[in-house]
Amino acid sequence: MKKRNKNQKKLLSELRGNPLIERACKKVGIARSTFYRWCEFDPDFKKEAEAAIAAGREKMNDFAESKLLEAMNSGNM
Repeated sequence: MKKRNKNQKKLLSELRGNPLIERACKKVGIARSTFYRWCEFDPDFKKEAEAAIAAGREKMNDFAESKLLEAMNSGNM
């Protein structure tokens, strides 16, 4: 893994928690265009970002599924 700057590390961490690029960029304090530039010029970063986004989506899907099951179990269809 290539050495990452502080903002890149923070962004990857944010994407693992929430896969929305716009939101993650705002939390880190960078423009979306910066994210896409990093992806364009650094294929390793792009792969890491894609993996972080996939992990974030899985986490969000698990959360949504658990809330649906809770609602169903409580009779709220």
